[in-house]
This record gives sequence, structure tokens and C-alpha cells, in this order.
Amino acid sequence: MLLLFTLWPLLLSCAPDPVERCLRYLDGDGDGLGDAALPVALCDPTPGYVNTPGDCDDNDPSLTVIAAWADEDGDGFADEATKDDACAPSPVAAWDRLRRRA
Repeated sequence: MLLLFTLWPLLLSCAPDPVERCLRYLDGDGDGLGDAALPVALCDPTPGYVNTPGDCDDNDPSLTVIAAWADEDGDGFADEATKDDACAPSPVAAWDRLRRRA
């Protein structure tokens, strides 16, 4: 909330939809996802910044957030209550590595 309050004057200058249009996130690894901890108020598209946050490791484009579940009761099925997000190689990156080895 404090972040939004401090960025508000800049966001107002980006009408008609100030919040959606002006927050950008640094994309250090070029994977299309930015660092959610470092939003910047930029009204125009800027190289190196993206509209989508959620990068778990902004130094490695092959890593992405993947949902993972544990099988705590040993029945062979994931338990919904154990859902956790993990930073792991994306399926696309894993497939690319396998193709390069072949």
C-alpha cells in the first residue's frame, strides 16, 4: 500500500488506467517476467522493463515459478493442502536442454 501511495503522483499522469499502464518491472534475464519487488512507474514501454511480474530468479531465464504439491499420505496423489510454489526450470527450458543433447 505504501508503494502505491508513493507512486501515485506518477501513476495519475498515465491516465486512463494509471495502475495497469504505468507499473513496469525490471526484466534482468529477458524472459518476459519482471521482479515484483522492484516496480517502477513508467508510462511508456521501456526496454528492459515488462508489464508482468513474477520472475523467481531474474538472473536465469530458464527458471520460472512452478506449482508443486506433496503426497503426504502416500496414496500416490498430490494433497491440495500442500501446494507450494517452487522456482524451477520451466518445461520449455527443460525441453530445449534435452533437444540440444540429442
